[in-house]
Amino acid sequence: MAISATALARLQATVPQRVAAPATGARAAAPVVPLAAAGVDHFVVTVLTANLALIMLLQKWAMPLPGDNQVSMLLLVQYGIGVLLFFGGRLRIDPQRLVLFLGFAGAAVGANVLADRDFSMPSLILGLLIYAALVPFIAANWATYERMLKNYQITALVICALIFLGYAMQLAGMEQINIEKIIPASMLYKEYVYIQPIYWGSPYTKPNAIFLLEASHTSQMIALAIVIEVAFFQRLRWLIVYGVALLSTFAGTGLLLILLTGPFLIGRVNRGLIIAGVIALPILLGVVAVTGWYEVISNRFEEYEKRGSSANGRFVAPVEAVTDNIAKGDPSDLLLGIGPGRMPRRMDVLWIPFSKVFMEYGLIVFIAWLAFVTRAFIPPGVPLVLPVALLVHYHVLNGSYLVPANVFLCYVLAGAFHVTGTPARLARDAQDQAVRTRTAWVRPRLDSASPPVTTATKPKNAT
Repeated sequence: MAISATALARLQATVPQRVAAPATGARAAAPVVPLAAAGVDHFVVTVLTANLALIMLLQKWAMPLPGDNQVSMLLLVQYGIGVLLFFGGRLRIDPQRLVLFLGFAGAAVGANVLADRDFSMPSLILGLLIYAALVPFIAANWATYERMLKNYQITALVICALIFLGYAMQLAGMEQINIEKIIPASMLYKEYVYIQPIYWGSPYTKPNAIFLLEASHTSQMIALAIVIEVAFFQRLRWLIVYGVALLSTFAGTGLLLILLTGPFLIGRVNRGLIIAGVIALPILLGVVAVTGWYEVISNRFEEYEKRGSSANGRFVAPVEAVTDNIAKGDPSDLLLGIGPGRMPRRMDVLWIPFSKVFMEYGLIVFIAWLAFVTRAFIPPGVPLVLPVALLVHYHVLNGSYLVPANVFLCYVLAGAFHVTGTPARLARDAQDQAVRTRTAWVRPRLDSASPPVTTATKPKNAT
């Protein structure tokens, strides 16, 4: 189970810090090395929390470009955040990431620009700009990283509140808040279905927490909060709120994220949380039965074989496109792809990253891209359970390759950090410190070469 920096500070406070005087015997007490206080880097936390808030608030905003092109506002925001961190002296370059990115970028440019092939230059440049932002990192201690995770949990609570607000407004006969009516059409991020009924013909719509792209994204944001809560904090009241909000989204992708991350969470769940889950299960099943949630979600999962359905377009059609491309046996398309930006735009197919990169860039660039993204999203010191959840979010559940909201969320929650002093290491250090301090108190008395103190007596011949 994880241990927080606050808990470690309390542990240290219970250990006497007095250092005994050096012993005069042959064996002196071992020196006591104070446990370094792991302080929070408030500058990093403030900047990245603002980064996280903007990732949530600006998902639907885009900057129009010539033609039918646009770029998410989040790309501009991310580079602005990078500038702040650079001038704040926090940003460093990861040599491994830099080498892998240059390999990916060089292969992509070489296979298309140098080979003089037909492709979309804006698509190629956009991809390189998005992933270049993943090369730098921040060296942070565990206290700083833990604070960022807690701030994400608070952000997820705000998302839950917006979900409940949306339903309250609908039950009161009002339309839930829709900022698509406020954003100018030219600045609205395209290719997403922002408003969806719970089921065909339903008078109620799924909540997207006002600012998020779709109900599916809302579901995944909450699912990530559940993963973080179970892995690091295990606060039952927070989990209840997240769980109710997750069910309220009527989207299956969040549940799928938790299911695929589950094997990495099992070892982190304490006995009390398991007991609470067993007690809550009958209540949960009752809520599911009353609301009709099970019927809605089960119908979605039965759509896999139905062409044009959401489940088929998300999980089946992209795989079929890749296998069909391989079956054609065209060496040029297989190795170099059909060209960036040349995948057909289809509302019934979600081109998840592996399918888009493999089809547009070919096998060579695909391998370079996969190596870079894996290294960027699994940084040193971050417990593996969270990068796994983020990789599921990025690779499996979304068309993330050119979507800054997906890419930069993974970066802010994991990829931006090289964490030192992980919870397990800090716990071992605290225990070692306690042992050393107790030894410093005991050894001088046991090992001293001085004669024992005796009660003085008056000599017999004293006058």
